[in-house]
Amino acid sequence: MKLNRAVLMTAAAVAGVLALTACGGGNTTPPSATSTPTSASTPASSAAPTESEKPNAPDAPGDVTMRPSGFGPFKIGMDEAAAKATGQLGALVSDDSGCKIYETGSDKSGRVRIGQGTEGIYSLTAPNGVRTPQDIGQGSTDAEVRAAYPDAKDFRAGLSTEDYLFVVEGSKVIQVVVQGDSACPGKL
Repeated sequence: MKLNRAVLMTAAAVAGVLALTACGGGNTTPPSATSTPTSASTPASSAAPTESEKPNAPDAPGDVTMRPSGFGPFKIGMDEAAAKATGQLGALVSDDSGCKIYETGSDKSGRVRIGQGTEGIYSLTAPNGVRTPQDIGQGSTDAEVRAAYPDAKDFRAGLSTEDYLFVVEGSKVIQVVVQGDSACPGKL
């Protein structure tokens, strides 16, 4: 069974934009012009996850829990036609060389990133209110993330982001992202 892992990306007071490329990448502009990252995995010695914590457990009807496989109707690898068929994709906000970004969520704060050709969904950013099974989401503190994911580490190039990526500004989570592999540039 795959254990939950987390990556923390902390917005820093350093000038410039940090390019993120790691295992299971996505594509977006970082939330601010300044960023410094973090990564983690649940310790191997921890108890097996309960049914509600299993990372790839299917969502119950109406459940929009963020899991490593996706949230709500959206799953990593889902093709664009299937994503559109959910009726939950919002406006296309970017189409860069076939790498598309759609908004989602009632407040349009979520993002669905779809790769080139048959690549399908490669990255999902949770809309406001969507949380992990460990109850981490936008507004959670850095301390809460580290308590839920004790092995969380600051992100750096080459670090795996195959499960969760938490973007932190100040001491609060501002984005929760799950990713798959993609040929699209500037993955997040």
